[in-house]
Amino acid sequence: MIEMANVAESSLKVKNVNEERVLTAVGGYVDSGLAHCACSECALDLLALALNQTPPRYVANEVLMDVYGERQGALTDTDIKQTVLNAAIRVASNPRCGMQAKSWRRNFGS
Repeated sequence: MIEMANVAESSLKVKNVNEERVLTAVGGYVDSGLAHCACSECALDLLALALNQTPPRYVANEVLMDVYGERQGALTDTDIKQTVLNAAIRVASNPRCGMQAKSWRRNFGS
């Protein structure tokens, strides 16, 4: 069994296509100045919350990554942005970095 795991690890390239999309959206949100706090702790909390609220979509090769967006049930960019916004509101309402909490909503890419 261990031997098969080594083969799979070296030859299998599985990728969660939604992970990169969420990472890009969170980066854009923080870089645009919309985040209540842009410290690394809050940015990572925002990323973790958004990823945990996004269903994974795995593909076995990079060619299928472009095709995957066409499949039924795929998340739209608007869905991803809404997930990031919801995560940002949660982080802003209870930042772990010590910054004063805020209760507000800002428009992100609409």
